[in-house]
Amino acid sequence: MHNNKNHQIKNFSWTIEFKSKEETSHVTVWISFSNLSTNLFAKRSLLFFSSTVEKSIVVDKATQVRSRPSTTRVRVILDLMDKHSDLIRLQSVDKVITESIIEESQKVVYNNLPQYCTHYKHQDHDEKKCRLLIEKKK
Repeated sequence: MHNNKNHQIKNFSWTIEFKSKEETSHVTVWISFSNLSTNLFAKRSLLFFSSTVEKSIVVDKATQVRSRPSTTRVRVILDLMDKHSDLIRLQSVDKVITESIIEESQKVVYNNLPQYCTHYKHQDHDEKKCRLLIEKKK
């Protein structure tokens, strides 16, 4: 709170190319995996296969203590300018019965993924609905 008003704060990672007038295209978001096998709830496993999406940071507390077995969540750093996969392929070895490789697809859900305007370099700004860009095209 500043001057009795609430203000939103956005943190940006500093890089050599950092420009104070432009917002970075990198964000941290939660990704969710629904109905994941409970043997994959281990923090190490989750961080490993979520890193196929982008850079993994942390597993949420509910996932760690297994209080929400229907969904696991991992915080990742994404570049909004990249294409994001909706599915990942998981492979495991069935050591108990046949020692065969089991392969399955897992849906990836991105929670609250913001838009990114490549023209104005702003997060939460959709180029398709940008009034300034629409007016320029007229």
